[in-house]
Amino acid sequence: MDRVPALNAGAQIKGGGLSSFWLKIIACAVMLVDHSALVAPAALGGWYTAMRCVGRIAFPLFAYQLASGYAHTSDVRRYMLRMAAFAVISQAPFYMFLSPVSHGVGLNIFFTLLLGVMCAYVNDNCPWKWAAVTFCGLAIAAGDVCDVDYGAWGVTLVFMFCACGPDRRMALAMFAALAAVKFAPQMLTAPWMALSYYLPMTLCTLASSALMMAHSGRRGRRTGLAVYIFYPAHLALLYAVRALLVR
Repeated sequence: MDRVPALNAGAQIKGGGLSSFWLKIIACAVMLVDHSALVAPAALGGWYTAMRCVGRIAFPLFAYQLASGYAHTSDVRRYMLRMAAFAVISQAPFYMFLSPVSHGVGLNIFFTLLLGVMCAYVNDNCPWKWAAVTFCGLAIAAGDVCDVDYGAWGVTLVFMFCACGPDRRMALAMFAALAAVKFAPQMLTAPWMALSYYLPMTLCTLASSALMMAHSGRRGRRTGLAVYIFYPAHLALLYAVRALLVR
């Protein structure tokens, strides 16, 4: 089966909009803001929550751009091998940086992205639909079982963006539904915590939709492996900064 066109291929914005280059820059910037809050959270006061909220914009943008890369790459297997390589490379700095401020550190975001792309690849190429559905179900479940960043929800989002193809409105509608599904249990189990903390987080997550809708469909400047390298590099840098601060 042929892969579907990229999300950005069907509805380009004439006369402007953000190129893929700028979406990647924004995603990296807000991720840096998010993770910077973990360097010295006690010293930030109310700024801590604000910085973490801003960071919720990053993952949906990375998932969106990954769907575009999946559709345009000439070699999906090589694309997945690259993600697998950076997943392994990034795990050490991911663990070192997060372990002092987290009750449990799972697998980094590259594993999440890889599982989502694997779902899309099997869904597009497996001739037996039952086998594809089974594989995708197991891969999504592995998101929670293996404790990848953003869990099964994140794997589903990546897969969904890849599967929706050029129908950007459908993809964003499903994204909103996924965000609601993630927020609803928190509202039922801890309503005050949900309203004071998780609701702002969810709204910031959904704010990334505006940036996706502003995507012009143009690639812009090539980034090569820069975005891949930025992930482990910024984690290692922030780990070093924290080590200097606590000396």
